[in-house]
Amino acid sequence: MNQSVVYVASLYLIDAQAETRGVRLIFYNSSEGSIETILDDAYKPYLLIPHPPRPGDEEVIRSLNLDTRVVERRDLFTDDTRSLTLVEVDSPELLQRLSRRFKLSWEGWVPPELSYMYDHNLAFGVPYKVEAGIFKPDYEIPQKLRVRFEDRFSDLRESDPKKYSLIERWFTLCSQPVPEITLKGFEVEEEADESSIVERRCLAFTLARVATIPVPTAYTERRVSFWVRSILHAYLRRENILIPRPEELMRGEVERRIQGALTMPPK
Repeated sequence: MNQSVVYVASLYLIDAQAETRGVRLIFYNSSEGSIETILDDAYKPYLLIPHPPRPGDEEVIRSLNLDTRVVERRDLFTDDTRSLTLVEVDSPELLQRLSRRFKLSWEGWVPPELSYMYDHNLAFGVPYKVEAGIFKPDYEIPQKLRVRFEDRFSDLRESDPKKYSLIERWFTLCSQPVPEITLKGFEVEEEADESSIVERRCLAFTLARVATIPVPTAYTERRVSFWVRSILHAYLRRENILIPRPEELMRGEVERRIQGALTMPPK
């Protein structure tokens, strides 16, 4: 990213797109009513494999001349610290194909643009300022709401600090104003009457903020499992916890389906 990039005005982070050259962030400039884009060309998609790499994995790494480094992640189930090999790729298209070539891998299924958001602790639908290539949150809980928040949740600060931190994060994000933006350029069909437009916009921004999904996606994505998965992945990354593979989450259980569960679309 260009370190000289500076935006004094608040920019609402609306969307992110993984490209061969990096991740392109799309902002809405509420002061100018314009769309601004910033490309972070330093970020590369990645997946994780065991450390040290297995013999077959080493051959894949050598044949493709991939960059690797050793990282540490906490295990979700044991809380033990695990050393893993982080394997970077040059393009998002290569990521999932590459994961199938390793005998055992993690996190290759996470969309690179969302992976970027998780790693940088960013949220969609809220304002940032950009200074020297660094995104700085331009939001906080308004004082009146802060008093109400502490009255309701202050007891959790000591009894359950992780829950308190998560609730505080969501409360802060959701208490921010929603900009009057039209998303026709993002292939989102808007309602005919003004009241429906405002209601749908507020619902989409709230979902985008809580679930860490792009605002245009929040307008159209109806799969609750997609929302929940992104909420979980964002939390695990913030806590430096390895995102388990689906079969690890099963914990030996047989897959069960409940007809009608988690299928109600948002209003």
